[in-house]
Amino acid sequence: MKRADLNYSRGGKRMGKKILRTLTNNIWYKILALFLAFILWLVVYNIDDPNVTKTFTASVKIENGESLLNQKLYYEVIDGTSVKVAITGKRSVIQNIDDSDITATADLSRAELAKDRKSATVSLEFMSSRSNSLLTFNSTSAVIHLSIEDYVKQTFKVEAEVTGTPAEGYATNSEHAHVVTPTMMTVSGPASVVNEIASCKAIIDVSGLGGQGMDTIRDNAIPEVYDSEGNKIDASKLTFSSSRVSVEVEIMNTKTVPVKFNTTGTPADDLNVIGIQQNVNEVEIQGSAAALNLVSAIEVPGEVLNVDGASASFSTTVDISEYLPEGVSLVQPSQAQITVTVEIEEYEEKEFTINTADLTVTGLDPNLEMAFTDATITVKVSGKSSDLANLTAAMLSGTINVDGMTAGPHTATISFDLDSDYKIAKATVTFTLKEKQNGDDPDNSDNQGDSENDGNTTE
Repeated sequence: MKRADLNYSRGGKRMGKKILRTLTNNIWYKILALFLAFILWLVVYNIDDPNVTKTFTASVKIENGESLLNQKLYYEVIDGTSVKVAITGKRSVIQNIDDSDITATADLSRAELAKDRKSATVSLEFMSSRSNSLLTFNSTSAVIHLSIEDYVKQTFKVEAEVTGTPAEGYATNSEHAHVVTPTMMTVSGPASVVNEIASCKAIIDVSGLGGQGMDTIRDNAIPEVYDSEGNKIDASKLTFSSSRVSVEVEIMNTKTVPVKFNTTGTPADDLNVIGIQQNVNEVEIQGSAAALNLVSAIEVPGEVLNVDGASASFSTTVDISEYLPEGVSLVQPSQAQITVTVEIEEYEEKEFTINTADLTVTGLDPNLEMAFTDATITVKVSGKSSDLANLTAAMLSGTINVDGMTAGPHTATISFDLDSDYKIAKATVTFTLKEKQNGDDPDNSDNQGDSENDGNTTE
């Protein structure tokens, strides 16, 4: 038993030595073969899935922008919002990546400001949402450039501005300010834009609006800013303390009425007021329907235009808003100031001959008959030359009143029905009243009296 074990042990040793000699025989060739096998495997692997490089367009993501705003600096990206980047990686990886997977992050807290603080650069960090660790990023634009300027704030009063035309017969209430909330607006942004702002407005359109009585229109408007010349400013770079402004506008009934001026007093010497000229003859007023129904005209009292002792024409400006009834105002407040010219001149005089038979007689006793002394009389009329040129004798309608007069000779003053543009010198007429003959038919007497009362005369 021991002998068999010994033989087995010796055989095992011989086998081990044989294997060792096989492994170590030509060892360098074997190592070379192993190396070549590895190289062959590597070549085959790369031929099957090689490294490739592809250019992508990466979106630039801005981070920590408040770090510049905290320094009261406004920035704007000069290079745009995307950048080209070349990415190298295995073909199997690259082919599954597109532009949307790539981002370029610009951390503005690391921005490098130029000495003049008008520009800055920021390094970009690239990343892919797919297989980021297996990729190599190569970009010729590893930075973005910023323009820099001061970041400022200013506060403006918000003004309501109405556009459009309400329905016919209505207008916005111009007497009371339109209500806006908030009343003040803080605007932030680059100094080059904010410093150009002259006003902040909230625009409300009232086109076609209006109803029964007075209506209050409410709307939310986007605030707008304008320069000193009234040009609208692009607000894309600005931030408003409120994105919306509440505006209230009152819609009222309207009515157009004439404006009438009067004078008081007497001009100097033989001068007269020959006319009143005004640059606005009628205005549009607004108010409730009940208030407007009571207004037919705006009457300016004569005390406003006092011509006492005036020796020449004169002009003045009158604020008619003082003479508007309560609850009524002007649609256009600018129409309140009306320029009035009082024309004062010496009247021209013209003589007219009228037939006494054309005079109207009133108050004649039916038992009396009348005979005029003269067939015609001369009447002197004063007025503007243009008015006198249009006046004829036929237009001079004269009347005499003989009420209570008895038989005998008489003189009566003639009254004429002419408007205030003319002045007529005192005119009289002489006549004789006598009793009718007893043989006259009483009915005829009555008719004669009626005829005389109608303005016919008997000679």
